[in-house]
Amino acid sequence: MMKRSAIVLATFLFVLPLLLEPEIFAQTTLWVVSDGARLHAEKTAASPTVAALPLDAALTRIATDGKWHQVETEDGKTGWIYRGKVSDAKPGADGGELDDLLGDLGDLGGSDILLAAADTSRSIRGRTRLDASDERSDIPEPLRQALDQVLSFYVSDAEVDAFLREGRIGEYAE
Repeated sequence: MMKRSAIVLATFLFVLPLLLEPEIFAQTTLWVVSDGARLHAEKTAASPTVAALPLDAALTRIATDGKWHQVETEDGKTGWIYRGKVSDAKPGADGGELDDLLGDLGDLGGSDILLAAADTSRSIRGRTRLDASDERSDIPEPLRQALDQVLSFYVSDAEVDAFLREGRIGEYAE
């Protein structure tokens, strides 16, 4: 009887922390995967910026609340970061593929696009320009010119941020 009670007590003491704080045994390191990510004072994109975070920076997760993680930087700053800006997979661990670009947004399917190929200046199966020497001479000149015109467009980070803010998308969603 005494042995059985000891086993039950030991099991209870081991399981209790898991029930009270399930993240206690979860991975607590997150890495910044979004260029220009900001650490916010509150869990809203409109709150003041505590720090600008460099790509691949390691963060320690303190808590998670909905779409936001409360984290601490390596230099001791604490704040909130939108989940789409971080990953629990260490950057470069898989040989250069873009690690978990969407953070933990759920099971939206994956992508095998390499980071180098995800550059916004590229398009249509890796083409960057169509010129007369292209092996696909069957592409009409007006289509070549149209593609070159599209590829010449540039959208700045500030314009993307304004688009996300106005559309209440990502970290600006409420």
